[in-house]
Amino acid sequence: MPLPVFEEHAEALARLEGSTVRVRPSQCLNLRHQRAGCRACADACPTGALRWSPKLRAEPYDCSQCGVCGVACPSGALEVQATAWQERLARISQAFREGGALLLACPVHLRGDRSLRRRADLVEVPCLGAVAPWELVAAIAFGAREVWLLVSRCQRCSYRAAYPLAAQTVARVNGALEAWGRAERVTLQTEPPPTPARASRRGLAWLWASRGPNVQEELARRGVTLEEAPEPASPESQGLPQRVPDGHRRWISFLEGLGRPAGRGRHALFPDVIVSERCTGCGMCAYFCPTGALQACREAEEVALLFNAQACTTCGLCARLCYQDALRLEAGTPEQVLDGQPRAIWRGRPRTPQDLLRTSAGL
Repeated sequence: MPLPVFEEHAEALARLEGSTVRVRPSQCLNLRHQRAGCRACADACPTGALRWSPKLRAEPYDCSQCGVCGVACPSGALEVQATAWQERLARISQAFREGGALLLACPVHLRGDRSLRRRADLVEVPCLGAVAPWELVAAIAFGAREVWLLVSRCQRCSYRAAYPLAAQTVARVNGALEAWGRAERVTLQTEPPPTPARASRRGLAWLWASRGPNVQEELARRGVTLEEAPEPASPESQGLPQRVPDGHRRWISFLEGLGRPAGRGRHALFPDVIVSERCTGCGMCAYFCPTGALQACREAEEVALLFNAQACTTCGLCARLCYQDALRLEAGTPEQVLDGQPRAIWRGRPRTPQDLLRTSAGL
């Protein structure tokens, strides 16, 4: 990416910083490599504040700070501020305290049916596309019997561009619940479900009992934090910064809260990287990886390529930038993700493309 375009792109992202959205331009895939081709934020943005024409344009006056872009971004360039999540979890806790179930709806639905506001299990969100996967897994991990997303007005809503993201989130969470052998499911509802018949004290309710323990302390006891991770080292000192998005860290933490997976089968939700014999050991995939899931280590005269499935957000940058087409993403196992330990996926002497040509020609 030419320097002027690079600077324009970074400035466009920075203009979206606000009360809900946190911006880290150095994590943007398109700024890290010209072959990234990521359009996740613009495709999901329901207000048109982010769009490509033909480069990224940001209109802060059109931004509603709904947080959809922060859920859509695979690399953490756009994230929802921790304070926004804390407020959301407080509302979720009240819903559990009253009914043991959870109904998420946006203001458009609530304006169309004011009786919904009287429901004890209701949690209002700015947009269903702004509901993160880890929020839904957290609800199940802490005891929710049922979780519903009310989508009856999504297709006619001016925010309808975010609906596919909400559907993807639900599919992702249900896939994880299936892998863990859980019976609970998150459901897209076209009509409001019946109000839970009785109140329940299960789940997140005990975290926010009127005189109960501190929320942060209880989440910390379970190894979960809503605080933002420390900023990575500056590019000048240690190359491109690498940082696991906060939402991804919480996703892993709450998956661990579900216990152990039910089986050892492979699932598309959990990534694995396969390296072919075409790999030259150049290490560019590791250098540009935004989360540090890929690492290239020198071992005497050889290079070892290590992969940590727990840090991988399946952004796909490694596969797109490899000029030898030596990498591909495949389905992995939940155990690899929960293990959190890097493993060697390739080891050998660094080679040049010319070496590959001579090898293929039998020279």
